[in-house]
Amino acid sequence: MSTDASSTTVHRRLKTLRLKGMLELEVDEDDNRVKSIVSTALSRDYISQLGKSVVQAVSG
Repeated sequence: MSTDASSTTVHRRLKTLRLKGMLELEVDEDDNRVKSIVSTALSRDYISQLGKSVVQAVSG
């Protein structure tokens, strides 16, 4: 993990993104303590739109 942010800050940001529907946590089938962060369709659409906006800003 990066030392740029504390674990508390990371946890808070992840919680906020989950509440906004931007990501989900998947629990490992073998070990309930292990969770994976998965992007949602909402977050993928947001990133796609952001990318298009950047391209448009650079070319315009």
